[in-house]
Amino acid sequence: MKTAIVTGASSGIGKAIAEVLVKNGYEVYGIGRNFTEDVRFHAIVCDLLDEKQYQAMMLSLPKEIDVLVNNAGCAYYGMHETISDARIHEMIKLNLEIPERMSQHYIRALRLRQGLMINVASITGTHPSPHAACYASTKAAMISFSNSIFEENRKHGVKVTCLIPDMTETNLYRNADFKADENDGCCLYPMDIANVVEQILSQRNGIVAKEIIIQPQFHRIQKKK
Repeated sequence: MKTAIVTGASSGIGKAIAEVLVKNGYEVYGIGRNFTEDVRFHAIVCDLLDEKQYQAMMLSLPKEIDVLVNNAGCAYYGMHETISDARIHEMIKLNLEIPERMSQHYIRALRLRQGLMINVASITGTHPSPHAACYASTKAAMISFSNSIFEENRKHGVKVTCLIPDMTETNLYRNADFKADENDGCCLYPMDIANVVEQILSQRNGIVAKEIIIQPQFHRIQKKK
């Protein structure tokens, strides 16, 4: 049986991706802080911002894997001068440092199995994003990191795909003063992203979708009441 690790798997996009991997026959280790629902994969409780918890988690995870999904992330919104040092540190560590460290740890294992790395970025990383400058910069860096890791490892048969979703109905926006319009077609849902992952899994060997942008049909947001 093939093995996969998914960060940020307790809800949202990560949970949906983990469930799709299980559906496709993978033994999945899903990492998250709080698992409030029954899941069909190994739930690994860990606050990735806590270094001691991170180190203990890495010792408990399998050494050989076929798929690594770097999905965990957080976002704070507002004019940059209003974002505290602590929140800037949290975004940089969770959105960029942790994925790079997880990738560094597992890249040799992925080479051995000619595996797949999936990095979840954001559409905000592709253009100037006022009121989300720090968050956008971490996601722009994730896109750059994905492309560089692919070039380093393509000769070893490792596939690297960067998913670039637009606004998705998850708790990522719990700290924002806006939300997607509630009309149909104005936002993505976690399963939309997971369905794209399922398509990636079904691709034949020899091709790689390096970047996939996923957007709703309409671009409409509204202020939270």
